[in-house]
Amino acid sequence: MATVNHSASLIIGKKARFIPIEGQEIPKFCFGFARYEMLQNRIKNNKVLTDYIGRVDKNYLQPTTTNKILRKVAMTDEWKNKVEITLWPEMMHLIGDEVVVGDIVAIMCAQISKHNGRFQLESTHLATVVVNPECPHIADKIARLKALPPLDEADNNDPLITLQELKSPTSRKHEGVTRFRCRSWMESIDINRRWYYVYCSTCDEKVYPEEDGELHFVCKDCEDVTPIFKYSVNAIINDSTKPIEVVFFNEGMEALLKITCKDLITKHGCTDPKKLPQQMALMIGKSKIMHLSLRKENNVVVTNVSESETTVQVDSPAQHVASSALPPATPNLKANKFKRPHAESGESTQCAKKTHED
Repeated sequence: MATVNHSASLIIGKKARFIPIEGQEIPKFCFGFARYEMLQNRIKNNKVLTDYIGRVDKNYLQPTTTNKILRKVAMTDEWKNKVEITLWPEMMHLIGDEVVVGDIVAIMCAQISKHNGRFQLESTHLATVVVNPECPHIADKIARLKALPPLDEADNNDPLITLQELKSPTSRKHEGVTRFRCRSWMESIDINRRWYYVYCSTCDEKVYPEEDGELHFVCKDCEDVTPIFKYSVNAIINDSTKPIEVVFFNEGMEALLKITCKDLITKHGCTDPKKLPQQMALMIGKSKIMHLSLRKENNVVVTNVSESETTVQVDSPAQHVASSALPPATPNLKANKFKRPHAESGESTQCAKKTHED
């Protein structure tokens, strides 16, 4: 079966011999990069694998509905098109956390799919990734990628809409689009549900704490578990047009708090999954640009959070936690005592006196 789009095939028979070539400069990689307009015809085409190159905009881990962890790398190509690399668990080693925004990444032998309106370069067992390649024959392409304008954290390619428009199909003007931005704030957090989960680093299944009061976890299938801590926060956001329920998974909550789930638990001692950390409570009411992804059954996931140019004044965060996770404020016994106006008091006295005389 052909794996590259080429008119010729090389058949190696039993009598073929391999002779090493020494003393010559032979490139380690030979890329055949596809153009963006070629990707549509390659969706789920197993007979043609794709090479692609782009500049890294974001590198993160993403849990799936089946509790697997994927490596996702959002990229911009030289024509300013947005694409994503998806590495399944068995191929996640191809790209690590050391790959950062601005790096140039080339992937070979990827399969094309489409998710949330963007082309996905999915890993195959033949996939190879080269970070910041130094190849003379693609030097011009790398130069164009490095010359791209700096990444806009607000991601202006996603439409900026209101929450009312997001939840009302009749008023939404961007049919077929599943990624949006909205200037909004977190109004409340449902602390009756856990705000984090812990997964096994080997099998990606959930692990369970040992009953020793320490941060020790066990997996039903694996030994020597290295726990992976992931946010999963159910909340309500608002923009004065309509409050909606959302979920902050790991990438969204990390962008909001500027702290990893692991550090919040292990370094700050926030180990109770049903007790709201103060770091989250302080975010209630703060206006941000929420990057929203519309999923199945109209579920909304916050995938990123960036700064908003405006601020919103709301009540104290303690009034917006959907549980008793925070202790109630001590009431001011003098604050709600209302004195009656002097005129009213006089009229009442005179009325009482007249009634007594009668």
